[in-house]
Amino acid sequence: MARGLLIAFLLSFGPARRLAERLAPAPGEGPSEQRMEGGSFRCELVATGERGTRLRGCIADRGDPGNRATTKFVCEAALLLANGGDQGRSGGVLTPAAALGAAYGQRLRAAGMTVEPLGA
Repeated sequence: MARGLLIAFLLSFGPARRLAERLAPAPGEGPSEQRMEGGSFRCELVATGERGTRLRGCIADRGDPGNRATTKFVCEAALLLANGGDQGRSGGVLTPAAALGAAYGQRLRAAGMTVEPLGA
């Protein structure tokens, strides 16, 4: 977090901001449509509770994870919030899944992602 604050602070100064603009890709210089469609990801998650209980899950999708999957995650969360959907828990710093509840997983599945529990 301190690194992000430092970067934000530096970018508040004109010379650093102009340098960053020169180094950053220009609009339209990102990955091609073919490259974004050609990727995929699969992430297996393991959680261990205080009493040793283990839960496993998987989330996977087709398409570039840094572009296609991120877009799905953000848009489905925003639509759920905008429509006043199922709210999970409140308070503190929460993951989207904990904050948005089961409806978030349902929306991601409906958008074509694999979101499923795995055996312990």
